[in-house]
This record gives sequence, structure tokens and C-alpha cells, in this order.
Amino acid sequence: MYRRKAGMIMGVDKEAIIAMSDEEYSTHIQTLLSEGDEVSESGGGAPQASSLSEETISKFLELCETKDMLEYWYPSIIPKVTGMDDVKRAVVLSVASHGDLYGDRGRIHILLYGDPGTAKTLITGWVISKLGAVGASMRTSRVGLTADASGGEITLGSLPMANDNVICLDEMDKFDQKSLQGLLEALEEGNIHIDVGKVHTVVDARVRCIACANDTSKFSPELVDRFDFRFKVRKPDNEFKREIMRSRVMNWFKPKEGYDGVNLKNYLRWIEDFEPGINDETRVLMMKMMELYLVLTESDSSIRAEESLIRIAVTLAKLHHRALQAIDLLKAIRLKYPELNNGKIELLEKILEE
Repeated sequence: MYRRKAGMIMGVDKEAIIAMSDEEYSTHIQTLLSEGDEVSESGGGAPQASSLSEETISKFLELCETKDMLEYWYPSIIPKVTGMDDVKRAVVLSVASHGDLYGDRGRIHILLYGDPGTAKTLITGWVISKLGAVGASMRTSRVGLTADASGGEITLGSLPMANDNVICLDEMDKFDQKSLQGLLEALEEGNIHIDVGKVHTVVDARVRCIACANDTSKFSPELVDRFDFRFKVRKPDNEFKREIMRSRVMNWFKPKEGYDGVNLKNYLRWIEDFEPGINDETRVLMMKMMELYLVLTESDSSIRAEESLIRIAVTLAKLHHRALQAIDLLKAIRLKYPELNNGKIELLEKILEE
């Protein structure tokens, strides 16, 4: 449900907004967002968010007050791809996730694996072209992920070049073990060790990684464990394939709302440096909820894997441009473990009533 408060905002009567249908309200907001800020093209052709005006910031504040921001933004992720809603939600969380702080990782990583031809590369390709992420694969990167010393000079690879950005890896299972070891360092520590020739140094590689692979058998358990979301993507069955092709036919060469990613990119720029506060009362509620979750699920996952729930919760708060709330942890559990039954979820919800 959307919260729509009465009053005036930006000269618009919010009583009228409350009376709007969800479709009318979405059109209203998108119209506002498309006004006032220009879009430029980077050298690579990716749309660039312009300087944000006070009007645009006011529009974003209105969005935060009236929308579930994850549900609002995830349909903007490559709208031409039908379905894959959970993957798209995870992508929004990854691109919005916070940097590391006080030794705690805030960056969210995603692994998409499984059958070829299942839109994995379409999704990462959109993130590269529309949101300005760095792309890398063994076919396109001579240097690899870490560094190269051919000709006596050090050339940095894709991971350090993507520092403080999102990196999208295609065919991750094709990378050599040296690159995968560097990736392991970057995902957890935010840097990589370079030992090439006489050069021994550490360089920053604070990346948020969205990786695609067909086969995960060559990946170490330690590497796989660094990914906060792991999705096994399968080819659609015949019924879903028909649904996909109906959508393709009806939308071929037609404008798709949000496809250029500009509004999302502007929003991500606005929240980029925002750090959600966490008060003591929220910490206590989250601690109780985490303990009950562990009891109910009898989870045997690593501590690292359980910590990802905190990262997701913090990012949800950041998306809403507000302090962390205990309900964010409950939403994080639902997002990461959608198979958790309603009975257990209801018990976790009771923590919020205390």
C-alpha cells in the first residue's frame, strides 16, 4: 500500500493525489521526474544524470513519503525482460548498496547462474549501458580482472578500474583462477593484492558485483559465499515462453517507460552519500528478530551469509532515504528467503509489535 498524505507539495494538492489510481499516480511522478533535469551522453553512450535541481530533490522526497521504493524502481530494470522480478529487485539493491564502514561490508553482490539464453546477459548489459557500470569478460578484457605486466608496465584490470562502481561479469566461469582469487579479495575486502614482476602493492577495488555464469562447479565455496543473492536461472517452460513472446510482439519497437534508466540513475545519485542512522531501540529489535529467525530456520549458513541480511536491510533504508527500521530486516529475510513459510514470517512480525 502507498502512503499518500494530505496537504500541498510542489503546488500540487495531495488530496487529488490520494484520489489517483496507482497507474495515474505513477504517470504523475514520472512526468515530474522527466522535467527540470537534462540528460547528457557519456563517451560510451550511457545516459548521464545531470546536476540535481532542488525541484528534482523535492520530487524524490515526495516519492519516499508515498512509495515502497524497491517496488517502485525494480520494474525500471530492463523493462523489456518479462518476469525475473526477484532478480530485478536484487539488482536495485546492489546498485544502491552502501560502501564499507568500520570494517563492515555494505556492498551487495549478485550471482546469476544456469542455462544460457535466459536473459542473464541482457540484465547486466542494461546495467552497463544505462547505469554506467563497468563490464568485463574473458573475451573483452586482455588484462583480466586484476593486472597485467606485459612490456614491463603495470596495467590495471577491470576490478581496480571499477573501484567505487558496479562491475558486471559475463561468463564468470571462463575466468582463470588468478582472476577469481582477485575477485574473492575485491568482493570481501574491497581491494586486491598485485604481485607482478617487481611490483607488490594493494589497490582499491570496492566494487558491487553482478556476475553471470553457466557453470559454478569451478568456483570455491568461499567465493560463492561472498554473493549476497544467488539465483539459478532456468529456461522458461512453454507457458511462460508464450507469455514472454506475447509481450515481445506487443511491445516491439514501442517506448518502454523507464528504459533509459535516467530517473533511476538520478535517484541513485541523490541517495549515494546518504548513511542510514540506526538507533539503539532498532538494534535491539533487529537482534531479537535475527535470533528468532535463526531458531525458526535452524540455519546452517555461514556467519557471512547471515550478515548479508543486515546489508540488505541497511540498503532498504538507504533506498527510502531514512533511518533503519526493524521492518527492513524482516523485508530482507523475505527477499533473500522467499520460500520461508508464512507461519514463520508471522512469528517474526510479532517482534515488530513489541
